[in-house]
Amino acid sequence: MACGAPVVASDTEGNRAWVLRRETGRIFQTGDPTSLAEAITEALDPTRTEETRQMATKGCTLVEEKADWAINRTRLLTALAPRP
Repeated sequence: MACGAPVVASDTEGNRAWVLRRETGRIFQTGDPTSLAEAITEALDPTRTEETRQMATKGCTLVEEKADWAINRTRLLTALAPRP
């Protein structure tokens, strides 16, 4: 996403936090190869180039807004800190 590439991701909680269906990427049903194939086919469909480009752009913007390393570093260090 950060590179502005189209995203195809499985339908898991972590992925859903970033990949918003048809907004920032394509989600496929976890464990369903047909669903995965459909999502990849859509992402590569030349008739959907503009739609895919817009999703990739929105995904990149989302990462820029949400994945601030300075903030996330503090959260990570706090989570990993030894507890008394």
